[in-house]
Amino acid sequence: MSFGTYSGSALDWSRRGRGSEAATRETYAVIPGAGLAVQFRLVVDREQMYSHPGTQDARWRGSKAMSTISSIEWTEATWNPVRGCSRVSPGCEHCYAERMAHRFSGPGAPYEGLTTIGKRGPRWTGRVQLVHDALREPLSWRRPRLVFVNSMGDLFHDSVPLEFIVSVFETMRRAHWHTFQVLTKRAERLAQVAAAFPWPENVWMGVSVESRAYQQRIDLLRRVPAHVRFLSLEPLLEGLPHLDLTGIDWAIVGGESGPGARPLEEQWVRDIFLQCRAASVPFFFKQWGGVRKKEAGRLLDGRTYDEMPTVRVVDRSQRVSA
Repeated sequence: MSFGTYSGSALDWSRRGRGSEAATRETYAVIPGAGLAVQFRLVVDREQMYSHPGTQDARWRGSKAMSTISSIEWTEATWNPVRGCSRVSPGCEHCYAERMAHRFSGPGAPYEGLTTIGKRGPRWTGRVQLVHDALREPLSWRRPRLVFVNSMGDLFHDSVPLEFIVSVFETMRRAHWHTFQVLTKRAERLAQVAAAFPWPENVWMGVSVESRAYQQRIDLLRRVPAHVRFLSLEPLLEGLPHLDLTGIDWAIVGGESGPGARPLEEQWVRDIFLQCRAASVPFFFKQWGGVRKKEAGRLLDGRTYDEMPTVRVVDRSQRVSA
């Protein structure tokens, strides 16, 4: 079986393959004029083709369907029914999504008008785009997977109407064979609207906390009737010696990466690890980060920590007809 070649201005690459039910390969997307290549994984099987989020609107020949997989260590796929965001706290200073969106913000591109460029690099304009055509996408993905909701925005942004959030939750409820990971920095709005929609077991809800000044987001998360509540302590900008992990089911820790990355201290990570152990909370160490995050790696005291919540909603090998 052969697969088509992408044709477009933002990315320049191709993939051909033959053989068994699935083929997997690390490959690169070259962004013209950016002087860099973004590595990602391309998985092709007889049902679906997965590609980088920037190719969401690409024209393919030879594939039946297309969805997005992710190189983020704690998930398997991303789904972006909302595009665009705005900065709310110091953790947003070097936002990877902001940089990525700007690379795909030219005329006719998915993030057109959602970013601007200044002396300190790309920045969200604050405009948010609702992608109505993406609302039903997970229903067409037959293989169960972990899905990070809105890696390129925030579902609970003030500019996202409540009715649209309800529609996203309805899709997650219907796509019961997937497990959805929703993450927000806007814990105040999350707590305000959480009663407006049902919370199915396959929806995990998390908040980002980068420093002690934002630990109140954890208190707000505890008000939400999600079956799994989790913390993304990334980019971790200082130690969090007094975390209240009551009612928390999972903690992700990671350092900032990319240009201008602020350093992560080992003691901060070890301290959170010990707090998670004391509270019996699964601990996931994503990365040390830095300008060259691959060189820094993700080992803590000689090993990786990829712990996940013990409650798994579906059998990951199950196949479901959408």
